[in-house]
Amino acid sequence: MNKAEIQHNHWLKYAIVIGVIAMASYFLGSVFNVLPWKVGRPLFLISGPTYALSIYCLGQWMKRDYDSIALRLAIMMNVIAGVVNGAMAAVQSLNGAVISEKIKATADEGKIDLYRAAFLGTNNTQLGLDIAWDVWINLGTALFAFAMIRHFPLRPWLGIIGMAIALGSFINNMIYFPWPPADKGSIDLGPFIGVWWGAVLVVIILQYWRQNRKVK
Repeated sequence: MNKAEIQHNHWLKYAIVIGVIAMASYFLGSVFNVLPWKVGRPLFLISGPTYALSIYCLGQWMKRDYDSIALRLAIMMNVIAGVVNGAMAAVQSLNGAVISEKIKATADEGKIDLYRAAFLGTNNTQLGLDIAWDVWINLGTALFAFAMIRHFPLRPWLGIIGMAIALGSFINNMIYFPWPPADKGSIDLGPFIGVWWGAVLVVIILQYWRQNRKVK
């Protein structure tokens, strides 16, 4: 392989490695919550940044074979989504940790009620960031899935499914705004977007294996 091909291969490799970390941190730190919080919190905090980095690397790999305005916009939107997720996770974690610490440090019922009221008030900030995260990830995923339709190695059918899930999630979130759909008895489609990105990760791992097998 020449220098350009090696770099192109590296973009895919980094997308896979960081993508595995992002996927593990999202499901273990946000969806299932099966780990002690001292372990789960760092995973929760890094899921957004690792998602942004993985999508950026994947987008750079895709651009050589099929560059488009849709792909470039999708890369930008998903990177921003990762940044918003990181901010949301930091606000939520800090708010919960500080208020919990203050409540444990006092036996004064009046102060405890005040701290709980403060928590509910500041938690709306986290909720607003969560809504912003949903908007950016839903629209960014839909646009990325659209760009995938003409990128044969990533399977057009996978792109169509991704568009349907992402747009469905966006509509669902707008229907129940400002509350999370799950809080109103509906289905939260967010984890389904995570599963879809997991399917994309499997496809690019297979693509990386095929590329390297051909070189050998």
